[in-house]
Amino acid sequence: MTNQDSKRNSLSRHERLKRANDFKLAYDAGKSVYSPNKKVKAIYLIRKNQNKPSVKVAFAVSRKAGNAVWRNRVKRLLRESYRLNKKEIVERASAENALVLIVFVAFRINKKFNKHPDLALFKDEVIFCLNKITSRV
Repeated sequence: MTNQDSKRNSLSRHERLKRANDFKLAYDAGKSVYSPNKKVKAIYLIRKNQNKPSVKVAFAVSRKAGNAVWRNRVKRLLRESYRLNKKEIVERASAENALVLIVFVAFRINKKFNKHPDLALFKDEVIFCLNKITSRV
């Protein structure tokens, strides 16, 4: 694997949604997509005709879902699911000169019923949400 491939497959700090204003914008003006099993919800906002087209993502889990260790594991799994499947949406956003803000939320999942979540639990859910958002870019 070349250095360029590893950069393409990573999730750099420039691809993360961090600013409070961006979160507020995504939550207030964004639209929602739910995965088929409603385990993952994606709140997204698409801005066309941008100078710097990109996709920025964040991952959220409610405090009510479980303790900090469990919530962090779920966020890591969501992040990895996105990282492995982001290629298509990133290419589409750059082709359309669009800025896409996405917040993935672990929606109907909690520690009581999923003590040991794994990547398979989130992979198809995240792919479904990404495909829906990509089709709307």
